[in-house]
Amino acid sequence: MKLKKPSFKFTLVSGALLILVANGFALASVAYNRSAKESELKLTERELNKTYVDYGYESSGMELNLNWRVPLQNDPSEMNYGTSIPWFGSFANWLDKAKLAELGFDVSMPETNENAARHYERMRAKDVFIVLELDGQARQAALDHMNNQLNRSCGPEDRGEVCKMSPEMKKNRLWQEENTLSRLFAVDAGLDDAVLRARYPDRTKYTIMRGLVKPVVQSQGNRKLVLTGHILGMDVTKINVPHKFIAEIKDITSWNYNLKPGIQANHYEVIVAFGRNHEPWIVSAKKVEK
Repeated sequence: MKLKKPSFKFTLVSGALLILVANGFALASVAYNRSAKESELKLTERELNKTYVDYGYESSGMELNLNWRVPLQNDPSEMNYGTSIPWFGSFANWLDKAKLAELGFDVSMPETNENAARHYERMRAKDVFIVLELDGQARQAALDHMNNQLNRSCGPEDRGEVCKMSPEMKKNRLWQEENTLSRLFAVDAGLDDAVLRARYPDRTKYTIMRGLVKPVVQSQGNRKLVLTGHILGMDVTKINVPHKFIAEIKDITSWNYNLKPGIQANHYEVIVAFGRNHEPWIVSAKKVEK
């Protein structure tokens, strides 16, 4: 028996129903996430800079990039600014072999094995919970390290980056660390968000997000091979600005990390809540005069 082809009307109705169901699930997920605030952080343009593509006030909306960094990973004698570009990934000093094992990775192969680099490179990344700390010990350590490096003495044979910098360049670098770089640092990870929250109870200083982590064999400054963790990124990298808040920050240009002392810059303050699914949304946004 020859089967009849579905009619155009049936196909149209089916497609419409499928879209409605998908939208219903999406709205239900958003509603569930926002039914309770897991944490709430007060961020600035340092942690939430405007995207390079600004959709404008009259069009579909505006997005802010979520900028986070990691504590120092390289040799302490080297300059290291962490990263404010999460989509490039980040190596964290606390993501050592023990932590990787805790996250469920098989780390039994020694990093000195000739096949170790390829072995760990082929491992699949894991979706884990990552703790982000706002303006805490990790940021203070970054400031201290910057101060120590910029003020250390250089010998005649020292060709390090710091020794090539002029006094003005050193002043600018320190000013950028103090005034422009993100204060949000990834400081821990785990498989159980409740355990992490018990470890970091302050919900105005610590938030928990989902992110991808994988092991990698890395050569440090002393050329020693070390098995460490690589944070590939967070599940959420951009946050939509609700239309009612766009007017407050629409004229503020994208934050420039190359700003120097004496240059006047615009500022804004954004209150970001993180819900049951650890997904963020903007509660308020306003321009701030400084």
